[in-house]
Amino acid sequence: IAHFRLFAYLNAVARLILNKSGHILVSIFCGLPSVGLFHLASRLPDLCLMAASQYQENIRPMVASLHAKGEFDRLRDVIFNSMRWNTFVAIGVMLPCFLLVEPMLKLLFGTDDPTVAYMTRLFLVSMFMTACSRNIAVAYLQMAERHKTVAKATVFEAVFYLGLNIALLPRFGVECVVWTAIATRLIFDGCFLVPIMMRALRAHWVPFLFGAWMKPLLSAVPGAVLAVLFARHAGPSLAEHGWMGLLLIVCGGTALCAGPFVLAVCAWVLSPQERHSLLKKLRLVKA
Repeated sequence: IAHFRLFAYLNAVARLILNKSGHILVSIFCGLPSVGLFHLASRLPDLCLMAASQYQENIRPMVASLHAKGEFDRLRDVIFNSMRWNTFVAIGVMLPCFLLVEPMLKLLFGTDDPTVAYMTRLFLVSMFMTACSRNIAVAYLQMAERHKTVAKATVFEAVFYLGLNIALLPRFGVECVVWTAIATRLIFDGCFLVPIMMRALRAHWVPFLFGAWMKPLLSAVPGAVLAVLFARHAGPSLAEHGWMGLLLIVCGGTALCAGPFVLAVCAWVLSPQERHSLLKKLRLVKA
């Protein structure tokens, strides 16, 4: 227990550096006005991450129980389905915000600064990567007695992230903090955490990742195109009506984005058993 708690504490400290050191570094190298811009751009992505991460709380007790019993086939299915549903939820929450960030920021925070919108989109990409790859991999590895590996990878990532920001912030400004976060997640998730998880699960890469990530992402394309067309053609005229027009842009774009996405997921991503169970719960088919 002491061994586990020690590495869990190291992991917590490293995550604190990864998640919170950006504000301090921006204030040191760029000044307080840039801190306000950085803080404002991170608000909406933080809310999206909290909304998309609630499903992940179910993973830890299930992984610990199945790993202790040695039921590795069922464990592989649980991780696959968790990643698949987690990607579905993350896309459903974050994609409308990514596409409609300008009217959302204007409606929620009263700002139309293009730099804030640009940084918010970068933050959303970073949060999406965290929700869809990192959180599931970390939860599995910690509960499968790989907590030491997780702690080492997170500490190295925190040091790498801190060093890059100190080197690049004075030259490139506040935006490099978000780009650095995206780069470190790509490197450490793609080269360490996810491959270690895949080897431990003895899972084949192509069917696992295509079913868990690519299918939900491809299912979101039709709705994304409709939302972009709606915002581009109807947005300027609706925005002239104040907050009510902005609300209509956000609600209409979100509906156009979510509707085709849900239909595509039901038709392509869900298994026949899941589709039948869903239709049965909606009372569209007989039990």
